[in-house]
Amino acid sequence: LWRRRRGRLAAAVPLDLSGLEGRILFFSDAACPTCDAARGQLERAGVPFREIGFDREPGVHRRAGVTAVPIIVVRGPDGGEVGRIGGRPARRVLGRLLRRAGIK
Repeated sequence: LWRRRRGRLAAAVPLDLSGLEGRILFFSDAACPTCDAARGQLERAGVPFREIGFDREPGVHRRAGVTAVPIIVVRGPDGGEVGRIGGRPARRVLGRLLRRAGIK
């Protein structure tokens, strides 16, 4: 499975999200300025999200298979992944993903 990211294709490695609650999962790290920008986009979108910080929960990142941050994962009502965004999301791209998941 391949996804386009910042003008180039990047492998979308399956993540293990079992046991994680929430429709929007935000994988971050406290020392990451891009994570701060991505968090701001989520807050401006006005949607509830669960932040999983590597600095606080490194085991969750490892178990899920997250190797870089920030990553926003959006899930459908059934818990399946609808899509994900790596890096700082453009407002339009984030909005489109949320609508596809039926969140906004």
